[in-house]
Amino acid sequence: MFRPLFFLLMILGMAAPAFAQPIRTITIEATVPDGTGTVFIPGSIPDLGNWDPGKVAMEGTGTKRTKVVKVPEGTKLEFKFTLGSWEREALSRAGVPMANSVLLVAGDQQSLLKFPASR
Repeated sequence: MFRPLFFLLMILGMAAPAFAQPIRTITIEATVPDGTGTVFIPGSIPDLGNWDPGKVAMEGTGTKRTKVVKVPEGTKLEFKFTLGSWEREALSRAGVPMANSVLLVAGDQQSLLKFPASR
């Protein structure tokens, strides 16, 4: 009785890697105004804090900040930049909050972004 179930589980276990999406490395770089404090990167995946504006800090100082995440290929990755809260999110040149950055992961990628001011 258990032998057919065991055999089925073995077959499914061997086939599973063929259906798995490859994991891709995404490097997000931001150029920020000189003197900007800690920059956070909330986004749509757990590694970006599931939209918590002050949970995931980017690395770096000065005007260059970086965050590297690993996600399955095919992931729709969305993110923004803040200085720790939604009241201090990145602004466009017009002084309004920037739209979400969206990246459809199709391989190892790099996203370079600049933002002029934060409130």
